[in-house]
Amino acid sequence: MEDIVRDKYVSWIKPETEKVLLDELSRHEYVADGGEYDVAHLFGIFSTFEIKKKSDLCGAQKKFRHFVNINIGMFKASTPEEVERINHSARFCTENITAYSYSGRYRRALENYLKVIKAVVPEKKDSMLDVGSGTIPFLAILLSEEGYNVTAMDQFVLSNECLRNLGVKSLREFFTSRTRVGDYDIVTGRRPCTAIPHIVSRCSSEKKPYMVKLCTCNSPNNKISGWRNLLRDIDPDIQYVGDYIYNFKFGDGKYDIGSTEDKIVNNDETYEEELRADNGCYPFDPEMYDEL
Repeated sequence: MEDIVRDKYVSWIKPETEKVLLDELSRHEYVADGGEYDVAHLFGIFSTFEIKKKSDLCGAQKKFRHFVNINIGMFKASTPEEVERINHSARFCTENITAYSYSGRYRRALENYLKVIKAVVPEKKDSMLDVGSGTIPFLAILLSEEGYNVTAMDQFVLSNECLRNLGVKSLREFFTSRTRVGDYDIVTGRRPCTAIPHIVSRCSSEKKPYMVKLCTCNSPNNKISGWRNLLRDIDPDIQYVGDYIYNFKFGDGKYDIGSTEDKIVNNDETYEEELRADNGCYPFDPEMYDEL
């Protein structure tokens, strides 16, 4: 039975991928998460060999999870709970792929946001920083395919080589109160969570335009509406449309403030739906704003 499973499995991934991954597991003590050698690190290696173009993403999660499951004995896992943590980490590494491949709502939300970007930022050569791109930066990949000069910013699980193959320039870090935006023409972000007030603060300070789709993460009342007073205190010129914020005062006329509301409403069919949903990740943390 094991031979049958392995024969089926080998046909899923390239032989060189299997050889490299098995060698990694034999040379290092891999854990579920939080170590130098954890499941996310292994997935990064996997991505170098298995994901060369966007179409390779579809199905990659099944290949990787199957590899982890069939070789679970090579991980540091002596209890059923540790085994489940490893399998959970494998699912977590690939959850964005699963969502994009199988969730119509998630894909529709990304595509709608892409339409807004294309309407608001017609100059594809403009240098764009996309903040909170996700561990697998689908939006940046889609923007790159459209010819945009975009840099994705987040803690990625894909390797640098994989991201380059997908046409994405990347910064493996979080946006903080110390992030500099002077090298970019515009800063964008779809639900960049705790980075939201820092984006507004840094762009206002360095006189750079920004457009962000809000989420409830760290908002004072855990609702999108909770951002209003807080962000307006940081940037008095901020504009609100549904769950979007933007300020094109510093865009040297590149971005049309007057028609932006129409462009958002006409291109994002989900913005009212997501505004009502009030989805988020983190509770309000007042100490976070001491840095602003």
